[in-house]
Amino acid sequence: METFDTRRFQDSNLKECLEQLSERSGKRLLSDIDEEQRISGVYKGGPEQILQQILEESSYNFQIAPRTVTVGASDWYGLPPCTISLEEQSLALALKAIADKTGASIYLGPTVDGPVSGEFQNKLPLEVVDELLRAQPEEFVWTTGGENVLAILAPGQAPPWETTTDCSFVPPGGILQMEFILEHAPADRVLSHLRAKYPELTFQPHPVLNGFYVKGKKEEHLKIKEDVSKAESLYR
Repeated sequence: METFDTRRFQDSNLKECLEQLSERSGKRLLSDIDEEQRISGVYKGGPEQILQQILEESSYNFQIAPRTVTVGASDWYGLPPCTISLEEQSLALALKAIADKTGASIYLGPTVDGPVSGEFQNKLPLEVVDELLRAQPEEFVWTTGGENVLAILAPGQAPPWETTTDCSFVPPGGILQMEFILEHAPADRVLSHLRAKYPELTFQPHPVLNGFYVKGKKEEHLKIKEDVSKAESLYR
């Protein structure tokens, strides 16, 4: 039975408080909040109730699930639970399926892949991602940035918003890298056409999915997007 008490915090570290309350509630904390943020106040109730009170007062997105608490500025931390079935799929395709189901964005590093399988019933999307990555034979990490972007990377790899390799984080006119995933048209044929049409741009096949990366300016990506749409329509 949950015990009820009064907790007083005076200029306490917020993340440490959340970790303690999550642990006392039997939950795992997934968070990217400011390491230096402080909290002061008096709260009454059990650990989970106090946790809820603190989070409601904060400006962060959050969800409290049976086994996990997610807290952070990105929309990923506020996404509701989802159900997803994965049977002998690649990690890249599984992560893409989660992004499609939630409407959020996932950036995959070029080496991110591996086998996945499992049933995830009514779990937070970030909880599913975390479990999938921890089950991989290779080490991968996740981090959030922007409003709803989650990056899956190899250890030591910088996220796109730090290296300006994603459209959402590049100043106007900057050089950036964008990912195109094709549903119908074969990537090798599309790449052959695009390389001939845009010889000044750098194209790289996607290592796992039917798609490619291209480096260029935002206006060039918009033109390529139109070309890709036309190619897709030909193979529908």
